[in-house]
Amino acid sequence: MSVAATPKRPPAARGRRLTAIELPPDLVKRARLYAARHDTTLRVLVEEGLHWRLGQRPRKEDGTMAPRSRRREGPS
Repeated sequence: MSVAATPKRPPAARGRRLTAIELPPDLVKRARLYAARHDTTLRVLVEEGLHWRLGQRPRKEDGTMAPRSRRREGPS
């Protein structure tokens, strides 16, 4: 018996918005390498960076706030 794959819900259905941004190719390359080395995605990296820059803690998938980081100086 095979299990049918459930279709992915569009971003709006998950309470998110799909946004396109234009970035320099070298920055995208460095960000993708960083994300791969740190077992994350470019989307998560950008989201965390925006939360850090705007002074907000990111929310976990279940909607609760992520724990505060002790590190305050930002990404290197």
